[in-house]
Amino acid sequence: MDKLEKQIKELQEESEHYNDMLEEMFDDEKMVRVKKDPEDDEDTKEFNEEEIDEDIVEEDEDTKEFNKTEEEQDEEYVPKHEKEEEQVVEEVKEEQPKKKNNKKKIIIISLITAIVIALIVIILVVVFTLNKKEEIPVEKEDKYSSSNLKKILNNYGKSIEDVISINLDNKKELLKFEDADDLVEFPNKVKCKTKEVYEDGKIYLEECTIDGHKTKSTYGTKQEAKEEEAEVVEDGSFYVYEKENKYTLETPKENEIENYNKYLITTGTEPSGITLLNEYNAKYVFYYDKDYNVWMKNIKTNKDAVPMKGITSVLPIKTKYEFDTTFVGVSNGTYWGIYNLNTGLLEVKMNYTSISPNLYMGTSGPPQYIEVLTDNNIAAIDTNDKVGVINYQTGDVVVPFDTNGMQKSGSYLWKYQYTYNDKTHESEYTNKSIYDFEGDKYLENKYDDIYGIVDGKYILVRDNKNIKMVLIDGKELYNYKEINNLGSINFSIGFNQNPVFQFNKKDKTGTTSENECIEVSYDNKTKKGSYKDFTCGGIAKPILYLYPTEQTNVKITFEHPDLLKTTYPKYNKEWNVTVKEDGTITDKNGRTYYALYWDEKQKNKVDFKYGYYVTKENAIKFLEQKLFEIGLTEREANEFIMYWLPKLEDNKKSLVYFELTDEKEKYNKINIEPKPDSLLRLTIHIKKVNKETKIKEQKIKPFEREGFTAVEWGGVEY
Repeated sequence: MDKLEKQIKELQEESEHYNDMLEEMFDDEKMVRVKKDPEDDEDTKEFNEEEIDEDIVEEDEDTKEFNKTEEEQDEEYVPKHEKEEEQVVEEVKEEQPKKKNNKKKIIIISLITAIVIALIVIILVVVFTLNKKEEIPVEKEDKYSSSNLKKILNNYGKSIEDVISINLDNKKELLKFEDADDLVEFPNKVKCKTKEVYEDGKIYLEECTIDGHKTKSTYGTKQEAKEEEAEVVEDGSFYVYEKENKYTLETPKENEIENYNKYLITTGTEPSGITLLNEYNAKYVFYYDKDYNVWMKNIKTNKDAVPMKGITSVLPIKTKYEFDTTFVGVSNGTYWGIYNLNTGLLEVKMNYTSISPNLYMGTSGPPQYIEVLTDNNIAAIDTNDKVGVINYQTGDVVVPFDTNGMQKSGSYLWKYQYTYNDKTHESEYTNKSIYDFEGDKYLENKYDDIYGIVDGKYILVRDNKNIKMVLIDGKELYNYKEINNLGSINFSIGFNQNPVFQFNKKDKTGTTSENECIEVSYDNKTKKGSYKDFTCGGIAKPILYLYPTEQTNVKITFEHPDLLKTTYPKYNKEWNVTVKEDGTITDKNGRTYYALYWDEKQKNKVDFKYGYYVTKENAIKFLEQKLFEIGLTEREANEFIMYWLPKLEDNKKSLVYFELTDEKEKYNKINIEPKPDSLLRLTIHIKKVNKETKIKEQKIKPFEREGFTAVEWGGVEY
């Protein structure tokens, strides 16, 4: 660029030189015209007279000269003037032959100048264009780039840990995160949704924003939450221990117990799932009774947290990270409301038949709680067999109570009116719509049918006769065209980050089959959709999760692969995959999965001598409790419940039996190399019954996870 600028400067100087020459030539031409034009004689005469007068004034110093008359001066000047005039005429005669040559020069120089100017303009345009296209601007370092955000978060986390460690060393007290944050002066505004403080003074930060900029970086190492277990005596009582406003259910060591305050909690039942509402400055502890009702007690007074008469159960309300210490759900056995622990008032009247915390997205294990849908304290409520959403602090309706079914997916709700035809055994879904948690409605009046939503964004719809996969904003991903024989929706689920919708298939007469299904899916990588016939019966949707302690190459085989039907990824004598510590599975083609999938022919039938009687009304609570007892994680239980809850609700009354590892291994053993330290195989057996049936309760041995863990679940319908 410097070289080009230098060349341009030289051209500009050369152009100026030519212009100077041109101006001089024009001056010469003007002079020639003045000297030769006879019409200018009078003007020339007057000019010369004035010039002579001035010369006389300048040159004559004698006083007498100024006293001369004008006539005398003229007499002296005339010979001189005539002489100069003759000289001018001579010069004009000499210049006349040059006139033509000067005109030629003027024309040539004008042309040259024009060409030079044109060249300069062209060069300037080219240089400007090149500069715009080729010149690479020096990128300024982005203050909020990923790497800088990570550095800022690391500095912030270190500052918090330093304060916590100093306080721990000097005062032997573990600061709460908020208190440590107040003591740190940090130049950036850092907010994290996950902020955990551990006993060793270390912290873990996740889902953070820095000055409003989101970062995927985390700080620290996540430690396993220490499960506290209260020591329950025979009469159902237990103790809560407190030291410096921090509460624990664990019995302190003998040499430390004298430093703790000790509070006795009596229950009069066999308590389970004992949990502190908050470990710092806790006021309340809650637990299950033998009938799975939740109770809450004031730790220091051993009195019921809710002193209202007729209360049969208290349900804590949990936001994403902690329990609400002000509001709880309360029931009189028939209706539910919301109670304020601080004011002792019923904030939301008890006119709801049930509070639905999970909406087909069950969380495993006690304590049972109301799950808040958003940061704005919105909970799902079922009233008079119609489902909607209210703000539990004010009681305001957010999503209308106009259907009897509602399913949560991501940050959205799929609402529908559900009916079951006992004669045709067909499920029907009508009045379908999609809302977000704030009450805004999506895709309204845009499609003829909405079959459901998966992973909070993939929606299967019918547009006239065409089946389409669209996003929440209506953007079309794939058009399947017309799919014949689609019956009622059986279930929808996300599998390996791809949406899958399963429908019961209709035969030629329009009758819905109980065993034949059609699965409609969409592949995110290929951006293509497909559908295929699928057997609904047999052992449905067994999936296998793998959790090694480090990245491991794993080989899986079955002793009876002839029992396998559909497999994904394709099972060809064996599965050979690489599995990361977080459970991510990668095949030899580089495709990733969160689990391995298959369905198989049913080999083992149970007689239901043992098991459970389950109704539509208690199906959610039953599954959550039992899956927790068996040992599924929250995510595993969520997916299990999403698949099997509709079956139990369709049946209305069911018998349930859980087939576990030892039993399952007898007829189709699974071989995993390297051998897992812990293996859980779970198959739920479901049988529809028409009336309440007494059955001996099945005893379940809890599954304990240790080292490399493998977990499988599936199920059978009768």
